[in-house]
Amino acid sequence: MYCTQKEKPRAYTIFEQGRRRSRTLRTSKKAEHALATNENPIHDQSVAILFPVFLSAYSIFSRHLYVILFPLFHMFLLCCVVFIVVTLMDTSISTSSSLLNNEISAELPLENEVTETDLTPYVGMKFETEEHAYRVYNAYAGLIGFSIRRDWVNKSRMDQNTLISQKFVCFKEGFKKISNCEAKKTQITITKKISTAQAAKIELANNSGIQQKLIFEFLSRQVGGRENVGYTLKDVSNHLTSMRMTKIKEGEAYSLLDYFQSRKSENPSFFYEIQLDVEDEITNIFWADAKMIVDYVCFGDVVSFDTTYCTNKNCRPFAPFVGFNHHRQTIIFGATLLYDETVESFEWLFKTFLKAMCENKPKTIFTDQDAAMAKAISVVLLESYHRLCTWHLFQNALKNVNHAFKKSDSFASDLRRCIYDYEYEDNFLNAWKSILDKHDLRQNMWMQDLFRKKEKWASVYGRYTFSAGATSTQLSESLNGRLRGYMKSTFNVFDFFKNFERLLKDMRYKEIEAKYDMSQKKPPLSLDILLVKPA
Repeated sequence: MYCTQKEKPRAYTIFEQGRRRSRTLRTSKKAEHALATNENPIHDQSVAILFPVFLSAYSIFSRHLYVILFPLFHMFLLCCVVFIVVTLMDTSISTSSSLLNNEISAELPLENEVTETDLTPYVGMKFETEEHAYRVYNAYAGLIGFSIRRDWVNKSRMDQNTLISQKFVCFKEGFKKISNCEAKKTQITITKKISTAQAAKIELANNSGIQQKLIFEFLSRQVGGRENVGYTLKDVSNHLTSMRMTKIKEGEAYSLLDYFQSRKSENPSFFYEIQLDVEDEITNIFWADAKMIVDYVCFGDVVSFDTTYCTNKNCRPFAPFVGFNHHRQTIIFGATLLYDETVESFEWLFKTFLKAMCENKPKTIFTDQDAAMAKAISVVLLESYHRLCTWHLFQNALKNVNHAFKKSDSFASDLRRCIYDYEYEDNFLNAWKSILDKHDLRQNMWMQDLFRKKEKWASVYGRYTFSAGATSTQLSESLNGRLRGYMKSTFNVFDFFKNFERLLKDMRYKEIEAKYDMSQKKPPLSLDILLVKPA
């Protein structure tokens, strides 16, 4: 039977509907399979609801408007699918980012979460130390918007370590005094501090060779920006500089010990001793090589000791034990670096010096008018004759009785005669009374104290004690002048020892030259003497 396009047989129509229904079922099964295999839990619910709706619409439109609207519907459907996918991806990314930020925030220390109320000072507030109080006030000032500085402090007269009161003021309080300084800018005190955990990260990154700028940028990004990091790039630079300076100071101690141990291994006669404080830090140092010890055995009857030379800008006193040899040249018997100039330090030093010299005490020792040094000598070097440097005596007289020098031109000569000229004690006492009456100094406290020490500076009391013609610590002053030609104020301890060795080598080379000239050359006559010609 023949039929037209419009009049299809019923069997063909049923077959066509069955084919469409099976295609629809296959499409639905594919969609269900895609939903079942979806691994993202965020998409499951949305995909399960939206996809059947679009598939049903697709079946209806394809059934009635298959030919006309099929291309347009496919384009619309594709745009909808793309829109849904992009929306779901943005939702997933934002959710993941919020979860990640929550995890990072949970791991970071809440150092900056300090409110103004927590740090507001109040009457009766207690602090463990002065430094603790300064940090609390400085932190509070930083929250308010300014900084503070220390103004004045009151300490106990009985114990200088006991703090009575301390005043903190705004960093702009008062007026800064400018004296002999071209720079007229005052830096604002930094209130931001690097915590221990942050310092550990900075030091670890710096040790790995990372630049300071990159370290700061990396740590800033970890906390969400520079405004949240709590410090600046300058703070990072200052912290690393401070850390290096601390290591240098600690390294000086190790370099010093290594230097002494190497000298000891080269020559077992090398002697050194180091005094430690209660915190096991180096305070006082004494050393003497084999040549110094031998020189002391030969020429150690007269010793000059002076502490006026400082090794560097930190003013650590360098005190050599000095004498002179048979060529009248300056020689060194031992040297020391002192932490301070107290009685305890001097007692330790003199005992160590005697230990190095086999307990051989000098006949005479010349020093300045330092009271702590004099007390230590009276305890440790009791048998030695303690003489005061006459040059220092005149310098102190200019400071204490300057009006006498200005009032009379004869005061200096009268004082000089009392020191050097008299052979008998009675003559000396009469001359001293004459000075007091002539220049109206009987009530002067410094002159009275000087007279009580007359046995240490008047030649009349030292004529029967061997002094090798010395009257002052000029030997020490001469050595100090030579040291300044070898040293710089910026030298550390290790540089000081290295240049001190140079000085010793030059001095000992001069001694070898003098010994050679003594044996190979005729000594020059200092005076023209007419020799009697033979008749």
